[in-house]
Amino acid sequence: MKELKILFPTDFSNPSSQALRYVLQFADSAYSSMELIHMMSNPVYGYGYEASSVIVEATKSQVEYAEKQIRKQFDEAMIQVETKGMLDHIPNIQYTIEYGEPKGYISLYQKINDFDLVAIGTSGAGKKRLGSFTSNLLQRVKCNVLVIPEETRYKEVRTIVFATDFNDSDPYYLAEMLRVIEPFEPTIHCVHIKKPGEVQKGIGKAGLLKFVKENFHSVNIQIHELPDDDVEKALLEFADGVNAELLTMVAPKYGFIKTLFHKSKTKKMAGITDLPLLVLKEK
Repeated sequence: MKELKILFPTDFSNPSSQALRYVLQFADSAYSSMELIHMMSNPVYGYGYEASSVIVEATKSQVEYAEKQIRKQFDEAMIQVETKGMLDHIPNIQYTIEYGEPKGYISLYQKINDFDLVAIGTSGAGKKRLGSFTSNLLQRVKCNVLVIPEETRYKEVRTIVFATDFNDSDPYYLAEMLRVIEPFEPTIHCVHIKKPGEVQKGIGKAGLLKFVKENFHSVNIQIHELPDDDVEKALLEFADGVNAELLTMVAPKYGFIKTLFHKSKTKKMAGITDLPLLVLKEK
């Protein structure tokens, strides 16, 4: 089993601290390593020796403060999860402090260092939209993303809802999801919400069921097709009905023009669900 590499961007906010506790337990259960990264603004450059000296000292102080904060956040999270006996072992953790614009640099850093998963905290359900940073990261980063609402408390992943449109590519994403959550050995509900008048495209329910039977003999995968005109609401109601611990969706890959006019179901769902959302990035 290949160890997953998880990148966790932090700004030391409360949503970030809450999400870190979740990710520590997720990484422990998924046999993963983690790296915490904090991005700082570029220092303001001046002129002359004195200005340079001031900048160097200010930069040094800024880095020292960030290092203390990132270790403090990690230590506090570890105390909370360890005292409750929530970890089997201490995950392999690294820390990185970098300068730059976070949205662009984090996606570049993920690509260069080949992280399998970026995990990020959000302000929680009920906001009806994602923050600009999370939304931008979902669009830019090339690997899968785990979005963790602020009020989420870790529960071992035993039941997953996988949103499907029965596209031809869905078998690939089902296999990709299993790569991430393999250690949990969960029950997986593949759910398609069929809108009125919808015309079937792709492999359909029968095609996905055939693929599952031929390729995943040892995994408990169930396939459902439910009529409803509100996809997000119906998915959340189904997830609540089966007591799911994780929701999974595929984030479409759009060109720049299409992105301007596309209302992403994935972004909308990430802004309203109180469940952790695993976003599988379309290749």
